[in-house]
Amino acid sequence: MSSQTNVNTSVIEDFELNYESSYKFENTIDLNKFELIMTLGQGSFGRVLLVVSELDKQNYALKVLDKSQIVKYNQIRHVQSEIRILNAIKHPNVILMYSLFKDNSYIYLLMEYIPGGDLFNYIKRFKVFQEHITLFFAAQIVLVFEYLHFFDIVYRDLKPENILVDIHGYLKLADFGFAKRIQHRTYTICGTPDYFSPEIIQSKGHGKATDWWTLGARMLISFY
Repeated sequence: MSSQTNVNTSVIEDFELNYESSYKFENTIDLNKFELIMTLGQGSFGRVLLVVSELDKQNYALKVLDKSQIVKYNQIRHVQSEIRILNAIKHPNVILMYSLFKDNSYIYLLMEYIPGGDLFNYIKRFKVFQEHITLFFAAQIVLVFEYLHFFDIVYRDLKPENILVDIHGYLKLADFGFAKRIQHRTYTICGTPDYFSPEIIQSKGHGKATDWWTLGARMLISFY
């Protein structure tokens, strides 16, 4: 996975990779100890791979972030924030980050593998959900938001593509790239335009309420 880059990535070498954590693996993992199975997803700054560890023979999702692209698109703070938040939180409806390591070109996040895929594909397949399923899904998101907001963390990018479904039908919130710890208000315009709350569109500043608006006014409509 190594490659050369013409972009000076030294500005992101201060990522907090070594804070106290209960990582499943050490942050000096040898990538040769993982067998690549397939690509699960592709994004602007990297991709997510399905890998199998030789250490325990378990499946994992390996999120590979390209340092040069992070710098090019000025996403350093977003990536730093995602790493800190995933390392700090633990909730049954939030995807787990098991370990974090890096080389000269990439940052690697070893994540929990959720084989059920994302909620967007379920919506495409079933078109609408029965009421009890909608309530079941919505309740899980409510629990996650209550947990995050207790720690002043605002998610800011709720959409079906960021919600994974495990083999038992429970949800796992993923992709914390736009999540941020906000005690009052912030004026950053970020997220997915189709799911922007009015205060983000109007640049009036936003806080925790933006998550609730997205859930109520956008997500539940897609469920029905």
